[in-house]
Amino acid sequence: MPGLRYVERPPGTVLAPYLECVWEVSDPRPRSDRPVERVVPDGCPELIVHLEDRFARRVGGRWRVQPRLFLAGTLTRPWLLRAGPRVRTLGMRFRPGAPRAFFDLAMAAATDREEPLSTLVGAASVGALMRGLRSARTNDRRFAADERWLAARLDSRRLERLSAAPAVGLMVAARGTAPVEKVARTLGWSRRRVERAFRRDLGIRPKLFARILRLNAVLATLDEADRARAVRSRPGRRLLRPGPPASRLPRPGWPRAARGTRRRRRDGAALHPPGAPPRALPRRVGRRICPIARTGEDGKLAPASGWPSIGGSTW
Repeated sequence: MPGLRYVERPPGTVLAPYLECVWEVSDPRPRSDRPVERVVPDGCPELIVHLEDRFARRVGGRWRVQPRLFLAGTLTRPWLLRAGPRVRTLGMRFRPGAPRAFFDLAMAAATDREEPLSTLVGAASVGALMRGLRSARTNDRRFAADERWLAARLDSRRLERLSAAPAVGLMVAARGTAPVEKVARTLGWSRRRVERAFRRDLGIRPKLFARILRLNAVLATLDEADRARAVRSRPGRRLLRPGPPASRLPRPGWPRAARGTRRRRRDGAALHPPGAPPRALPRRVGRRICPIARTGEDGKLAPASGWPSIGGSTW
């Protein structure tokens, strides 16, 4: 947004396994004509604190003011946000699935919504956090107060709940190109176990998480003008399209063709049968064509070369 100052830094040693970063956005001058900002899903929940005027989010056809302190669950679609006249907002960006190490929360209930922090930790704990942040006069002191409050909530007994962490690590390393079946085989898990772990820790299906990673990998290669067009394009919307509910998941014993994982012509021949020459699978994004993955002779996916690392996704 024009006029806003954004500051970001990595977390301390204690919280580094659970946080991507801590950040603050502010503007010393009140403004009444702030433009709308589009926030793209990146798979990372965030803890947000509005110290000044609260942001409003577009829900349906109306603008709804956000809570003062809340946890934003895993996003599956872009959010449209509008800042108030006075802006000073702090955030802690969690790694995928990490909030369950600090809060007793079913992440599926927080997907695509704001969960007020008072319902998770109580009004007394929220009041202590706000007093510590308002008494701090610099960014570094506010970041330190934020991290001290969160570190005090870290419970070793909750760490056992992070069952999706190994699968998340494999998918992030492959930038979303590793099929769920391959991730399950690598870990010695069943596909259903991977899906249950993702629903517990992230609140979404692993296939949708992979789409989010692929979309962010493509967005990182585009300039700012193309990013907005990419999110609004048909491939961008398709990558973020949620999958079927858990009740419609196929049984593990079904044949591969019945699970819909391979497209077939009417005569029954596969469009890309095993043993065919390698080929690139492009996705048209905006006015560019970016290679998402490449299929080899064994029919397996491998990431395209030259991909940058995936960072934040506020465009």
